[in-house]
Amino acid sequence: MKINNVGKRITKLETIIAVVLLLMPLVLMLANATEVKSINFLVQLELEGITEAGILAIIDTLPEPNKTIARVSFKRATFFERDNALLLLVGQEYGFDSNKLDEIFINANKLPI
Repeated sequence: MKINNVGKRITKLETIIAVVLLLMPLVLMLANATEVKSINFLVQLELEGITEAGILAIIDTLPEPNKTIARVSFKRATFFERDNALLLLVGQEYGFDSNKLDEIFINANKLPI
């Protein structure tokens, strides 16, 4: 057992609970970063210098029927998911690694929209 600054003994369970409580906001933020509202995502992409036109240009390079599926999916999406194949392709075209995509999703979820 450890002793805190007021002389009280701290049990292992109390230590675990304290760590969990400290990490909970980070865990919740990362959990929410797997999905983002379309408007938040598109605004964040614009802030990153990526336009809808740029994404549509990438989509236009796909063969049919993938091009049509991707175009309609992109234009009609209400949410974007982090592990979506189209988003991974777009990220790859812009040279984004996994950390950068995570950052985009986290920041998009923080936007006050």
